Formats: sequence, C-alpha cells, structure tokens
Amino acid sequence: MKQFLIFITIISIANFAAKAQQANIWYFGDRAGLDFNNTPPTALTNSQMTTHEGCATVSDSTGHLLFYTDGRNVWNRNHLVMPNGSGLMGHESSTHSAIVIPKPGSNTIYYIFTADAHENTGAGGYRYSEVDITLNGGLGNITATKNVLLYAPSTEKLTAASHSNGIDIWVITKDLNNFTFRAYLVTCNGIDINPVISTVAPINGATFGFWTGGLKVSPDGTRMASARNVEGKWDLFKFNNSTGIISDRIMITHSSQIAGYGIEFSPNSQIVYVNGDYTYQFKIGVYDSATISNSKYRVDNVFVQHDALQIGPDNKIYSNTSPNSSVINNPDVYGAGCNYAEQTISLNGRSGHAGYPTFFGRLVTNYNVDYTYSFLPDCKTVNFSGVSNIPGPLIWNWDFGDGNTGTGQNITHVFPSSPTSLQLHSP
Repeated sequence: MKQFLIFITIISIANFAAKAQQANIWYFGDRAGLDFNNTPPTALTNSQMTTHEGCATVSDSTGHLLFYTDGRNVWNRNHLVMPNGSGLMGHESSTHSAIVIPKPGSNTIYYIFTADAHENTGAGGYRYSEVDITLNGGLGNITATKNVLLYAPSTEKLTAASHSNGIDIWVITKDLNNFTFRAYLVTCNGIDINPVISTVAPINGATFGFWTGGLKVSPDGTRMASARNVEGKWDLFKFNNSTGIISDRIMITHSSQIAGYGIEFSPNSQIVYVNGDYTYQFKIGVYDSATISNSKYRVDNVFVQHDALQIGPDNKIYSNTSPNSSVINNPDVYGAGCNYAEQTISLNGRSGHAGYPTFFGRLVTNYNVDYTYSFLPDCKTVNFSGVSNIPGPLIWNWDFGDGNTGTGQNITHVFPSSPTSLQLHSP
C-alpha cells in the first residue's frame, strides 16, 4: 500500500536535514561537552569555555561544530576566540546568556542574542550580534553588527520558536519587574526590531520569579513554559506562533522544597518536565491549572539539585545533574515509562555546572516527515524538498496556503510576499 503525505494549510516548514544536525555538538559548564553525532552521545573535553549557566552552540548541516559562546566570548571550531568575538554583553551566570539563531534562507549568517544576569541587575539588557561564517578564512567572525541593544534592563529569560510558516523565527524576551514579554521576528531580511508585546496576568507575590529560570516554547509552537527559580512553581502560557502573542498564563506548583530551574517540553508537546529537588512531569493536554497540577509525577528518586533540562537531537531529554548528565529516554511517555536514567551520560571528569546550550525546539527536535527549503534572493521564491525516514513509496501533495498547490518531492513556489503558513499531516 502506498503511504500518503498531505501538506495542508497551517504547517511548520522545517529545515529537517539541517536542523537535525545543527544541535549535534553541545559545549557547556566547565569545559564540558557532548557529541550527539554518536549514539549515545559521548563526552567532549576540548572546549575552552567555562560558564556557570547559559551558553549556546551551533553546528553545520552535517553535525560539524561551527562555533560556541557563553554570551561574552565566541569560540570558533578550532576552539579559538574569534578575532572580533569577545566583549559580548551576556553573562556567564544568566540562565539563558545566549541563543544562536540561523538567519532564514542563509547558510552563512547567524545571530547571537544575549541576556545579562540578575547579578548585574540586567543592566546590559538584551542585545544581538551577527556572525558571518565565511569570514576569517571560513572560521567565522562577528561583523560590525555587534552588541546591538534591543532594550535594557533584561531578565535572564531568552528563548526562540519557529513562526507558523516554519521559516521565520521568533526570539522571545522578558521585561524586568513586570509581566511583559516581547517577541522579535527574524526573517530572510534580518531582525525586525519592532517586537510583538504581550502582557500576561500578574503573578501573586514578588515578580522575581520572572527574573531567572528556564524559558521554553513547545516544539509544536503552541505553548510556552517558564520556571521560577525562587519557589517551587512554574508558569504555562499559550503561544500564537503566527502572531507572536503570549497569553493565558496559569501557575502550577511542582515542589515545596527547592526552586525550579530547568524546564522542557516533550517532543510531542504534551508533557512538561521541570527540574528542582527532583525531576517532575506534567500532562498539559487539558489547559487547566488544577488538571495539570494533579497530573504531577516524580520521575526520579535522587534528592539533589537538578539544573538545566534540554531536549537532544535524539528526541531524549537531558538533565544537568552532578557529576554527569541524566537522561529521560522516552519523554513522550507519562509515568514510569518515560525511563529516567540517573547519571548515565558521562562527562569524562568535566563539570556541567548548571546549564546546557540553549536551543529552540524546531532546531533540535527530529520528526519522521519534514522538508528542507532554500530562498532565492528575492525572499519570496522558495525551493522545497520533502524529507522522510518513512519506508516505501511516498506521494507528496503541497498546499502553500495562498491558493496554490503542487505535487512532487521537490518543488519551487513564489509567494506573493512572505511565505504563508503550511501544515504537514503524515499518515
């Protein structure tokens, strides 16, 4: 029997081959690292970076390292600081000191967004710098676009998500001492410095809970979760990845003992994991605080501080525990079947400290059916190529969401302006 892939309105266009490899190398902590080009991931000990919390790395479409950063310095693939790669205004004690965003439609331009830390009262604010990987003999360098201020002061919360068109990217920040988020759109034309601003319902008590702790958007782009690193609670939001609007905050309690820090969604976007004294999971299929709170399940039995959580390119979730990393092998499964394994990923004697590299879900999460794309210089003409690891003959039907359709695994389409939304349904 033939299998059918139908592309209909409202998909997530994803750069399948590239995104599945661009998160294959992780550098974090005190010169620690993991190589996801191997299964299971193996320890790397050649990092030159020492950071207590936030950091970011990016690899090319074949999984080879391009560069990594702690939000202050940028190291190239030879582990040397880029000639113009120092003096960025992130902070090694910021939860998300940096995130790397590939410029849509480009294989050579990357943006590093940075966030200052609570210890510095967020004075450095949110900023971005541009890396051109063709400079310095192909090792890359920061261009003249460096430390461009978005606004200040900042919190430590910084994340990203794919636009509903699957090509553009939202970069999300959090204002200090209020309940406002800002979403900046990155497109083929660069960074739109006019953000979509969302103010959510106030939180009872101090606003410090919105200062620090992990911030993540679900892989399907419909939810956002924020850990509060001052109390045993976390917040869930609705996210509209077409408009960038964040809304409908609800608060969930996970622990009465130790504050939350790491937070992550399962690959199927139906479960949230929160780190604190233990690792907890919550079912979020029903958007109701009581229902979500009542679904709390503790997945481990080791009472230690669990720090960052990050989904890997193998669709497992990694937990930064000391002295090695722990792993949730089946994160889409609720209950004991998630198969949490304590301290099973060796860092070969290095310390991971509290952080992992910050990635956004669509860059790192793998899917059975997806497609790659490339832009022509007009930023309207897009070459699509279907990608799948499903065996057997496939029939590809495309609906571009603007009244036009097409067939075939490889297809070119000219959009009237920016690409409209598409949706992918697989058998």
